[in-house]
Amino acid sequence: MSSGKKTYHLKNRLLAVISLLIFGSVVLVSTIGFMRYSDDLLEQTSTQTQQLIEQISLNTGNYINDLSRLCMSPYYSERIMSLLATTPDSAADQLEKRRAIENYLREVMTIPRKDILRVYILTDEIYYSTRTAHAIDFSIDYQQESWYQKALDTASTVFIPAHVESNNGYTLTVFSMVQRLRSLSDSSRTLGVIRVDANYSGIQDVLDDVQLLSKSALLIIDSANSVIYQRSTLPADLTGSEAFRAAISGESPTRIHFDKETYIINTQPVQYTDWTVIAVNAQSSLMQNVASARQFTILLGFVCALVGLFVTVLFVRSFIKPINNTVDVMRTAQSGDLSVRASEHRAEEIDYLNRSFNELLLRI
Repeated sequence: MSSGKKTYHLKNRLLAVISLLIFGSVVLVSTIGFMRYSDDLLEQTSTQTQQLIEQISLNTGNYINDLSRLCMSPYYSERIMSLLATTPDSAADQLEKRRAIENYLREVMTIPRKDILRVYILTDEIYYSTRTAHAIDFSIDYQQESWYQKALDTASTVFIPAHVESNNGYTLTVFSMVQRLRSLSDSSRTLGVIRVDANYSGIQDVLDDVQLLSKSALLIIDSANSVIYQRSTLPADLTGSEAFRAAISGESPTRIHFDKETYIINTQPVQYTDWTVIAVNAQSSLMQNVASARQFTILLGFVCALVGLFVTVLFVRSFIKPINNTVDVMRTAQSGDLSVRASEHRAEEIDYLNRSFNELLLRI
């Protein structure tokens, strides 16, 4: 009985060791593979997100640049530039001058583009075209405004950051581009400035088609942390947190921890403006597909391990069975029956053992 128990224990030990190796390998490979794949995926996703917002920044910058080029359009009309350079002799001439300039502004500037709200040409008079109900405040001395003085001091287009205008309970958020106008015949002579007020519809057309994940956000903010554009499925208090403000002022990408969640933040400044494009993604959202892939991989690994274990059981049984048969023959010979013989048609090692035992019986 003791020999039988030892054989039984040998089989169990073999199965236990082989099972441990199989399942341990599955768990180890799955864990290391998941960690390696997770790090690579996060890095790749972060790189792709950075490339995405760089493209968004470029498109937004090009949009702003288009507005600045629009400020140069009066130079392409000799008649308008001539009118701006002359002083009318009569009220009728002054009225004709106003009609011609404002018709030009309406037809060339505001009609083709829905994002342009108002256009001014500010000289000794104020010529304008508007598509909003927000009345223009003619009491403002534009020549004393800082943006007006800045436009006179440079040949480049001046960008006026997003600002809110209020009038009789009506509020309007706009940003503006301002350009100095100089005489065609005498470049040293300044005729005035042209100012274009626009809203965010053009920028929204650029950004609204960007697909967001379940826990992500796309924002544009200015240097004063005012929100120019925002689409978000994140907690509302995240973008107002100290950690978020610190992250967007640092290197990109970066990670912050907020409310038991890790967020990856990518930033990119917009050329010609003081704006910054920001993409925020929750790490759990980025890893959602990875977690599903990990579960599938582990499940598949365990299925393969079970198949391997089943094959191993068959192998161990086929390996242990001839040893058990030999033990049974030895047990019979031990009881006094020396006529028994062990089989000699097994594996070489067992066959050698059985043949040696049979020769021993013959000698006895």
